[in-house]
Amino acid sequence: MKYLHYYFLLIISIIFAMYSQTTYSQTRIIKQGTMFVQVKSKTSRAKEPLVKTAYTFKASDGKIYPVYISSKGKVFIVKLSNKTGKLYKQYLPELASQLSQKRN
Repeated sequence: MKYLHYYFLLIISIIFAMYSQTTYSQTRIIKQGTMFVQVKSKTSRAKEPLVKTAYTFKASDGKIYPVYISSKGKVFIVKLSNKTGKLYKQYLPELASQLSQKRN
């Protein structure tokens, strides 16, 4: 009777672990002929290619960067971080509205 509380918590923990594993697993079912097969999906997204526009952007430091546009219409430039040395995207929402007006 003294350890009943611990057994109850253990059983609840096991049930919760089994439920969370089945709920959050990344699987999909595909049809192969007359059979359905369960396949684990990859969680990583494929990187979309950079689409370079004919425009350039002059930053406050005087450097000139080519302007890119994403598949969703977001406008950005690619800069190099001074601290880490890695490339990153700097989005330019004010430039996006100007580019969409020029297209129309």
